Amino acid sequence: VDWNVVFLLGSMMAVVAIMINTGGFEVLAANIGKIAKGRQFMLLALLGTAVTVISLLLDNVTTVVIFGPLIVLICQKMRVTAIPYLMAAALLSDTGGVATLVGDPPNLMIGSAFDIAFMPFAYKMFPIVFVAWIATLFFMRYLFKEELAIVPDGKFEDSIPYKDKSLWNKSVSILGLMVILFIIHNTIHWEPWMVAGTGLILLTILAKEIEFDDVMKNMTHEIPLLMFFVALFMLVGGVEGSKFLEYLGQFIIPFLIDPLTGEIIPENFMKTCIILMWVAAIMSAAI
Repeated sequence: VDWNVVFLLGSMMAVVAIMINTGGFEVLAANIGKIAKGRQFMLLALLGTAVTVISLLLDNVTTVVIFGPLIVLICQKMRVTAIPYLMAAALLSDTGGVATLVGDPPNLMIGSAFDIAFMPFAYKMFPIVFVAWIATLFFMRYLFKEELAIVPDGKFEDSIPYKDKSLWNKSVSILGLMVILFIIHNTIHWEPWMVAGTGLILLTILAKEIEFDDVMKNMTHEIPLLMFFVALFMLVGGVEGSKFLEYLGQFIIPFLIDPLTGEIIPENFMKTCIILMWVAAIMSAAI
């Protein structure tokens, strides 16, 4: 079991579980609804941007669980369909999560397996993610052009108060500190899970008023995900121990390596990488 991934995910999920009770996410969504002033594409772009940015640090499941009900609430007040906004949130949470080492569980697994630091990962991924973010927004505008062209019958003008503004400010400050530590974690020789764990410990010290039961209640969706990854690591370890992966590799090696020279064939290497990439993409869409 790769405990680096499990502890990192668990710590980040616990930080979010603490932040949920502050009402800060509701205030953020309400302010976005007010800024849009009934302009549907503006609302979609702003909500999508918020989801993307938050997904840089939080896993996409948590981000959608937080923003889904808020999007429905805003759309009910504006009397418009929530489908374009929910679709955008689902797509852009994935898009943002791909950009950083801690934004998505597969990123954590890859980074942990090959010892990839936070900044080298982000440096490679940010340009691709930025292009995908722009493309997704305009694709959503084209796909839902009729729905987004409708002038809303209502406006979202509600003022949603913080439930605990002090704790929200502390949480945001801790997240900012964690971002800095993630950036320099390779320099100070810290594993990513140590950064997340330190942030969680600091937040629990600063937020003395939090209740453990409330935090666990907010992690209802996340705990099964953690258990899934523990089971997945055990399954993969069993498959690896059975030499099944080496058996499959025997069918790929003749295609990659020239039998006469023993060197990798560049053309076949690229073809194999592309095929494996598409197979992984199709399987991830189905599984």
